[in-house]
Amino acid sequence: MDDLLTMLHSNRMKDSDAKEFFLNFDRAFLNLYPQFVEEFNALLQPEYRIELKKGMLLNSELRIMALIRLGVKDTANIASLLLYSAQTIYNYRSTLRNHAIDKEHFEEHVAQLCEVN
Repeated sequence: MDDLLTMLHSNRMKDSDAKEFFLNFDRAFLNLYPQFVEEFNALLQPEYRIELKKGMLLNSELRIMALIRLGVKDTANIASLLLYSAQTIYNYRSTLRNHAIDKEHFEEHVAQLCEVN
């Protein structure tokens, strides 16, 4: 039993490693798409727009949408990358879609954000 628990814990990213990974992801993504948060919020109804806390680059919802912008659309893949369950990712996506101005084409619009003409 102890060996199994050790294996499970060794396969998971430590909290400090996860925080560093997310910070690096956020920085890299926003370096590529500096207007992402502003453009993303324009897709949402005004009362549901995301306001980040001071010092925060992206939150969980924005990271999910950032991955969709990068072409990662499979819920299981997003869950694996962000260390969440597939159900959690599904819930975030559903909630955001329900808060969108255009619910039917929401994720299509996300995938087109920050395009260079």
